[in-house]
Amino acid sequence: MIDVPMHYHPEHEIVYVQKGQGNLYLADVEEPFVSGELFFIRSSIPHLFEDAALHTGKHRLSKVFVIQYRHDLFEKFYQLPEFSQISRLETLIGYGIKLKATPLMSQLMKNFEKQSGLMQFNSLIALLHEIIHNKRLQYLGIPGSVSNSNHIAYLRLQKMHGFLSGYFHKEISIEEVAALLHLSKTGFCRFLKRETGKTFSEHLNFYRIQHACALLRKSADSVMQICYDCGYNNAAYFFRQFKKIKTVAPLEYRKAHGEFIT
Repeated sequence: MIDVPMHYHPEHEIVYVQKGQGNLYLADVEEPFVSGELFFIRSSIPHLFEDAALHTGKHRLSKVFVIQYRHDLFEKFYQLPEFSQISRLETLIGYGIKLKATPLMSQLMKNFEKQSGLMQFNSLIALLHEIIHNKRLQYLGIPGSVSNSNHIAYLRLQKMHGFLSGYFHKEISIEEVAALLHLSKTGFCRFLKRETGKTFSEHLNFYRIQHACALLRKSADSVMQICYDCGYNNAAYFFRQFKKIKTVAPLEYRKAHGEFIT
């Protein structure tokens, strides 16, 4: 079963789902995944693959292959025509992409962990070449564009999500995050609504409730303790937000998915 908490890292990530299904949370995007799909996730974008088994209670065997590589790995090659499309893939695709893996893609992913050195490097280039030339790419997040305004929006959202991912458990104000992005409070709220269709509170609650779910599954802490650990100081508000996002109460969620039952 896939059970990795919301996280982010400076590396780009390629994920091939050999078995399993569920939902990918990619910053403010929610996208279902099934067996045979492949995802390219840009560096520093918070993400979480939530296994459907966490909702169904059926602990089916899920299997994914993951490749991570440094965002500056090909930087010295970008001036070469052969690498220009890799640069475009890494900088103009929004948060990431989704596609149906071809037989060659799945084989390259499976072989990667058995290789090392130049063989791995060549396999990564071959895999990126296959992704770039796939005609059924689905962009996740802000659509890829040469538009400067879209690029600025992406960078702002990337910065916001990185901040929320690291500090969601603390008291955070709209003004604080707006200042981080060099926007006024009004400008920030307008920006979020335009680019994501969500309010600041919805984004913050997403990170807090995802963390609450992880604690409910893996710890024996009381629901009230988890409420406070996730940054809430009002239990009633926590319960309302949890049920709104997960459709069940915290104790019901723990009963269905928790390793520790209180």
